[in-house]
Amino acid sequence: MNRPQPNFPLMAQGAEMLSGQLALVGNLPAIDGGAAILARLDVLTGQVTTLSGKMTILTDQVTGLTVEIRARDLNTAARLRNRTIADRSLPLTPLVNPRTGIAIPRFPATPVALSNLNGQDLSDMLAILGEYVPQGAETPEKKRLFRVSIGLVDTS
Repeated sequence: MNRPQPNFPLMAQGAEMLSGQLALVGNLPAIDGGAAILARLDVLTGQVTTLSGKMTILTDQVTGLTVEIRARDLNTAARLRNRTIADRSLPLTPLVNPRTGIAIPRFPATPVALSNLNGQDLSDMLAILGEYVPQGAETPEKKRLFRVSIGLVDTS
């Protein structure tokens, strides 16, 4: 009987080829447990977190600029109103801190009240307004600078 017989060397060669190819299956993204995909997702998550942090900073900066622009608008309007005061007993329109938009503490209610301010209060308010005060300036000079800064016509 001459029946075909298996070719064992060929079978061994095929088994080796199959074994080699099966060893490479672990390199496939869907088969390696998604480790490569998860690693890439971790990188993307980190990038999104960084971007989110930068957006928060940018939002804070825009909010700060909005406050400063609004404060400058308020101060410009206040200076224009204060410029028209002819009677020293009429109320002043107060200015606000140009960085925060918050009312300036101890802002005088009238030009007469401005005359009663001390040098330290004037220095504090001029600093809040970002005005330059020369070193060693005396109270009368600070009053003049403050009147100009808030829009009053200098009548000293």
